[in-house]
Parts: sequence; structure tokens; C-alpha cells
Amino acid sequence: MADLKNIDLSYACKLPPEKVIEYFGSKGIAVSSDWHSLWQEAHAKAFTMSRVLKLDVLKSVRDEVLNAIEKGLTFKEFQKNIQPRLIKKGFWGRIVNEEGKETFMTPHRLKTIYQTNIQSAYMAGRYREMIENADDRPYWQYLAVMDGLTRPEHAALNGKVFRYDDVFWETHYPPNGFNCRCRIRALRAGQLAGMNITPETTKTADFETITQSAGGRPAEITRYIDPKTGVRMAPDAGWNYNPGEAGYMPNFDKYGYAEAKDCVQELINSVPFKMFFEGKIKNDFPVAILGEDAKRDLKTKSQTIYLSNDTLVKNLNKHPEIRFQDYQNIQNLLKDADTIMQDGELTMAYAKGGDRLLYIALKATESRESLFMLSFRKTNMADIERKRRKPGVIIIKDEL
Repeated sequence: MADLKNIDLSYACKLPPEKVIEYFGSKGIAVSSDWHSLWQEAHAKAFTMSRVLKLDVLKSVRDEVLNAIEKGLTFKEFQKNIQPRLIKKGFWGRIVNEEGKETFMTPHRLKTIYQTNIQSAYMAGRYREMIENADDRPYWQYLAVMDGLTRPEHAALNGKVFRYDDVFWETHYPPNGFNCRCRIRALRAGQLAGMNITPETTKTADFETITQSAGGRPAEITRYIDPKTGVRMAPDAGWNYNPGEAGYMPNFDKYGYAEAKDCVQELINSVPFKMFFEGKIKNDFPVAILGEDAKRDLKTKSQTIYLSNDTLVKNLNKHPEIRFQDYQNIQNLLKDADTIMQDGELTMAYAKGGDRLLYIALKATESRESLFMLSFRKTNMADIERKRRKPGVIIIKDEL
């Protein structure tokens, strides 16, 4: 296996890493007349090009970028494949889109699309790999490419080390802008001692919020202030997030039930879910997968049940009797639920958790595209009986 600490983008593009391919292949396609209207984390889950409204153009470029990742194509090879297709579709040179807005497709723009998407995909795959190995290598070092093309603010971060769960990485995990070539390497505590490096810990005072103009739209950016040097580093507008954290989980609705269920359970039993439980990952987290019968009963288009960070915090405050291990067991509790009832948009499941009777509430979004867990608590038979007698409640399953 290659020594990952020495990998740069040009070498990474020669590799066919499954996690990078999985990440990029799971992206959707978003139509956007303005890159900044598809903001920050959305870019980790969708492929877009500024002022491109034609789905067939977006799909052509997306598919060719994925092909470049899978086959390790250079930019020249990528350009050779895609440019004739874009010319044939009338999307080359000066273009006026359906909204009457002018845009240009040039080799320079095509190279930015190529580099940015491959770097983002690689760093998302790298993020997942490092998170899963965080117990062994908990320290992450920021590495910039120190040449004449490197932005001074990025160069100022070169060599700095923070723990994987430091808030620094929430906004400054690379790439930190278009054509950013920075990367991260993970280190053991023993390696730090051998390199004579003392890891840093950020404080609230080390950050400030500034406003930048992004395509005529004001954007709030988190700027890091190095307490030792006073150097300030702000990601480019639209990159004020962690693209690795935002995009490392695939779209589980594209997998079969058994494969998706096993993958979600593996995630829940690993470091990422522990970080989510501790509030260090802010994204919605998948906690269970529905079978086809359950999808039909709940009238949802998605088989994935998510738990939001806000819901988790509220539930932990209101129901401290529910333990971390209970959250890790949500998949089994739902599968083995004895009673399931529908109350309007709310689905209520009751299951035995050891010597306790537990209640899980689920609700689909209005579009039925997503399903979220809203409540998780201990309950009793009297509560179930009250729900059974409530007008309008539909009993889906009742074996208690």
C-alpha cells in the first residue's frame, strides 16, 4: 500500500481508491445559475457548475469526472474526452443560458472543475479513512504545497497540528477554496514526539466571523487567527465548512437493504457516530435502514432514517435514561418493534430494550424524500394504551 503521508493530488489521481469513487459516485446533480446559491455542504453531496442549467451538460461533465477518478486520468485525458461532447452540445466558448446570463466554458474553467472535484472527492475519502483510524492516529497535520502557486494564508498553516476533534477542522479542513492543493496527514502521539511537534488546541478567541462578497452575495466566513503569529486564514467564500465531514457518507438509498443496513450499523459502531453523539459532527447521521415493507407502511421514498444533531441534543437533555448503547441499537429496536402506530405524519414504534419498553418516533419530510427520528425515550403500557385509544391513530402492527 502506498505511503499516504507522501501522497499529493497528482499522485492521488493515479489511484482508484474505492472510497473516493464511492463518494463522488454518490453525488446528485444540481442545477444552479449561481455557484453560491448551492452553498457549502451542499457541494459535498451534489455536483454543479455555475450558470449551467442544462441537465445533460451537467451529467456529461459529472460522469466524465467520475470516469477520471476511477481510471486515474490526467487533466489532458479528461479534456480530450469531454471537450468534443461539450462542443457538440453547444456548450463551449461564450454561452448564453436559458436565463439570459452569459457564461464561458474554456480549458481554464474545465481544469478548475476537474481539479476541484477530484481534490474534494479525494479529501472526503481521506477524511473517512482518518476518522475510522482516529483512535490510533488522533493528531492531524495540515500540509500545504509550498511552491510559488500556494496562497500565503494556506502556506501559513503548513505543519500545524490539531487533534482530529478540534473545532479548527470544522471550517479549515481542505480544500479551502478552488484549486486548493492542501492535504492532511494523520499522526500517532509517538510520531509527534519524534518530530518534536507540540499539538495545538484552538480557543474561541482564535476565530472571528467576517463577511465576504461571493458573487454579489454576502457570505459569513470563519477566519482563524494564529495566536503565535497573528496570521489570519479564511477559507474562500463557499468553502467555510469541512468537505470531508459533509460528504464522507454515501447515499444509502442507492444500495440494497442488506448492504445499506450493514454499512449504517458499521458506521454507528465506529468513531464517526461517537463524534456525532458528542456533538463534534454536526451533519444529520443515518441510524437505521427500513425494509421494503416498512417503507410501504410509512409511505416514504427513502429507506434511510436520519437523526439530526439538534434532535439528539434535545433528546439527551429530556431523556437521559437513553444511553449511547441504546442509540447504537436503533436498527434492531425498529426491526423487532412489537407495536407500530401511525398518528398523522408521525410513526410511533414500541420495542423492548432489555427490561425496558422503549418508544421511537419517526417523521417523514413533506416531500416524503427523507425520514427523521424525532424522539427516543422510555415508555410504559399505559402510554401505549392512551395512544391506541386516540382518535385517528392507525395500528400498523400490534403484538404487545
